[in-house]
Amino acid sequence: MSIFSTTFTPWPSTISSSPEMPLPLNTWAGFFHDALAFLTRLVPPRSGQTAYDPNISLFFAPVGFCLGALLALTAWGAQNLAMLVTNTSWLSAMLAAWLWLSLDAWITRGLHWDGLADLADATGSLAHGDRFRQILKDSRLGAFGAIQLLLVFCGHWLGVAGHLVQGHILLLLLASTWARTSALWLAGCTPMHTTADLGNIMSLAARPYVRGAHILLGALLLFLPVLAESCSMPQMLFTGLVQCALLLRLSYLARREGGLSGDFFGACIQWSQLCFLLCTL
Repeated sequence: MSIFSTTFTPWPSTISSSPEMPLPLNTWAGFFHDALAFLTRLVPPRSGQTAYDPNISLFFAPVGFCLGALLALTAWGAQNLAMLVTNTSWLSAMLAAWLWLSLDAWITRGLHWDGLADLADATGSLAHGDRFRQILKDSRLGAFGAIQLLLVFCGHWLGVAGHLVQGHILLLLLASTWARTSALWLAGCTPMHTTADLGNIMSLAARPYVRGAHILLGALLLFLPVLAESCSMPQMLFTGLVQCALLLRLSYLARREGGLSGDFFGACIQWSQLCFLLCTL
């Protein structure tokens, strides 16, 4: 898609191997930097880098936490500032939610929104096989992609504003973490499409113990809002069920069309974030 500009080529064609043994701390710090550089524009890519290790996907959740903290605190500050001017809680929340969405799109370079629109165009066309992949890789924005972008954007706007009105800053922080964690859940249950793209990198990283760790992380993310009294346990269980349904749908679609690619992960992250924001209202 060309609706958002970016000067960073996300995934080189070469993929380094993933060691099974624990790596030195400075190497893990490098993986975190690489994940932050890929998912956001907060740091530049390391100079001279020609390949990404699959281990960087293990840091998607920490990057999501950092991004969520930045966005949540910015929106909270903007809401309080807007209250001084408008003296209207709902209007202040709507303005702050719009700022949250704008910053999210700018910081992430529209990376996940791009995948969402591409997958919407491909599935909306009812094409299969090679034609499905052609539409998925087409940089032009089609009607189905535009409609889904609008609907998901409005859903995010509603969800963020609703949480701001209720003062649920923790849930805004966790939403970004939940969304990036969902990429590992999808990779753990779905085969890759090719050996030289994001699908392969994520699949290599999603080893059994990694999948188990991220399932435990998901359970923790569901439990924290209950512990903080931001949501009830039935609400969080419902959130988990909706997320499972979403993953099953994306996994089925990817398997039918030959495996995962980067656009599937982008769509998964955006839909998962929307799921968390709306189900926890």
